[in-house]
Amino acid sequence: MLDVGCGRQPFRRVLEGYGFEYFGMDVQPADDVGGAFAAAIDAPLPPDLAAEGPFAFVLCTEVLEHVADWAAAFANLSRLTAPGGKVLVTCPHFYPLHEEPYDFWRPTPHALRHFAEAAGFRVVALEKVGDAWDVLGTLLGASYVVPGTWSWRARLASAVVRRGTRAVFHLLCRGLLRRVTLGGKLYLSNVAVLERP
Repeated sequence: MLDVGCGRQPFRRVLEGYGFEYFGMDVQPADDVGGAFAAAIDAPLPPDLAAEGPFAFVLCTEVLEHVADWAAAFANLSRLTAPGGKVLVTCPHFYPLHEEPYDFWRPTPHALRHFAEAAGFRVVALEKVGDAWDVLGTLLGASYVVPGTWSWRARLASAVVRRGTRAVFHLLCRGLLRRVTLGGKLYLSNVAVLERP
């Protein structure tokens, strides 16, 4: 199996426990972890990586938002996946900017389906995970409150809002607000299982 964007390889032990022979790939593999190919998924694949494939299972978690050329990335995922092999993809739909300036997309399920099918994959499963409460918690966890001016009213309003957002965030973390349904089409992340025919 191949872990695309493996970073510090947090899934390695689990996947090896399932009997997979593990290979990692990252733009800048961690030096102290080892055992990973240095490559970008949207660039030409190194011959030594291509020689190890194709793989029965490819894992690509929280990577595609950092990939500029999705057509090339999905073409490479297809090249790296054996016929009948599966690819598990996750990527955020709502999340603060991170790893800048290499943060390009917040895809919808429609974008994932489009690029996967264009690369010849069959979409086995495609789910939106998280709900509006998760989006609100992510927003509050990534936000901070400061007064707009240094007047006493602005500082007081800032303090009240800061305490209120902290209280809501802690209630969300404890699951106490989930007794109320917060509707809408907001969701946190995408999860897709793709198969190469």
